[in-house]
Amino acid sequence: MLLLLSVAVLVEAADVRVGGGHSYGGSHRSSGGSRFGSGQGGSDGRAIGVLIEVLARLFLWLPWPLKIVMIVVIIAVLLRQMDSGSQVSYSSHRGWLPSGGSGVSLVSPRLPRSIGSRARLLDPAFSEVLFLERAVMLVNRLFEASSSPKDLESLAPFADAEVVAELLRRTGGAQVKGVVVGQVTPISVATETRPDAAADDAPWLVIRVQLRLNRHVQGEGGDDTWYSHEEWSFARAIGGPPSDDASIDRFGCVGCGSPVERDALGRCAHCGTSLLPGATDWCVRSVSVLEEESRGPLLTSDAPELGTEGRTAKDPGVDAAMEQLLPGSGGEAFEARARSIFLNLQQAWSARDLLAMRPFETDALWQAHRFWVEEYQRQGLRNVVDDVTISNLELCRVQRDGAHLSVTCRIHASGIDRTVDERTQRVVCGDPSLPRRFTEYWTFVKHADAMGATDMTRCPSCGAPISVTQAGACTYCQTKVTLGRFDWVASRIEQDEEIVPD
Repeated sequence: MLLLLSVAVLVEAADVRVGGGHSYGGSHRSSGGSRFGSGQGGSDGRAIGVLIEVLARLFLWLPWPLKIVMIVVIIAVLLRQMDSGSQVSYSSHRGWLPSGGSGVSLVSPRLPRSIGSRARLLDPAFSEVLFLERAVMLVNRLFEASSSPKDLESLAPFADAEVVAELLRRTGGAQVKGVVVGQVTPISVATETRPDAAADDAPWLVIRVQLRLNRHVQGEGGDDTWYSHEEWSFARAIGGPPSDDASIDRFGCVGCGSPVERDALGRCAHCGTSLLPGATDWCVRSVSVLEEESRGPLLTSDAPELGTEGRTAKDPGVDAAMEQLLPGSGGEAFEARARSIFLNLQQAWSARDLLAMRPFETDALWQAHRFWVEEYQRQGLRNVVDDVTISNLELCRVQRDGAHLSVTCRIHASGIDRTVDERTQRVVCGDPSLPRRFTEYWTFVKHADAMGATDMTRCPSCGAPISVTQAGACTYCQTKVTLGRFDWVASRIEQDEEIVPD
């Protein structure tokens, strides 16, 4: 009887897709970090949760001998799962779930590893903030150019020939309209000598990262979206020109800024600067696809909030690091700025106002938001998040990375989150009357010597009313105001399920 009841409950629950946050399969909020997948796992978790609830009710009716037997069986199953290496987490509404589910994790989560200190031992000019920004922009640019051999040729200084050939093969000539890079996890840092290098050539700093991304493709058969988990290897010559935040989104000659045009020796035809891959800027050495599948952008689907009640991942000694790097009122100024950015971005997201987002985001994060805003517009939808409030802001990581400071915090918030069909004004996703609780990990960066802006409505350089181009420059004085040159800006947003358990 218990088996038949459980099956009936499972069938009923499995047909319902509940909850939702911004997913790489689609859905809500201005989280460029976002969620990977179409949300189907939420139905499985819901079904398991309902089954656990049925078992709990049955437990109350059983005589004590059978209760003891039931407890022993549950403990044995859990111990077997743990011994087999699978992580287990608990949620009050979904019961015991495999790792990746929602709720309070039984294992401590951790933030993605930081590679800055190790990399600077090999190359003192290394900046992790600038590297991650450049890497994301480079991934985007290579995919967007992958349908055209001519466009890829213009990126020759930034990717080995084998990588270019592989990208052409993967896309098959289909136009990549947009790429959203989610979690970027550094795997290793090392030095390497190119096989064809001269004796006096500087070694390369090689960094391997794993990343998850979605690319939106327009082909002859229509539009499609591909999710993938990949490993990319980036390299550049140690001791080369220092990275410059003003050129994060530029892909020309480092020496003179002109479009790439190489002579027979691989030098810039205009100024003679070497344009060999990795000589003066980061280049992609290799790409390995770990997982890849087609997933349409389901902007009207709901996926459950995963991990909202889970433990917060934070570095040991984070409070001491804050006091050391942002002494006095620095911590209070950061929190005020972080809260203001969070709320301003939610408002701009609901209005689909990309230029209103621009002053408060780095290039890479803004590119991700641009993709989602344009995708909503293409489908005739608008995602609106109203009445947003922040209940808590937890400090997770504070570090100095060369000339930049970065702070990661977990933001606990709630808001009325729904998606509206602009043609009919019908709510197609979300509940317009019920606030939705969610938590996200936001990373903010700024130059270490930036004094901080006093007025978010004016350019911190010339004082004119804030008006920023898509490139992040003030429309009045042309000064680039992003990447923290004057004050904190958001650089990365990660969902709870992207934070890896120890």
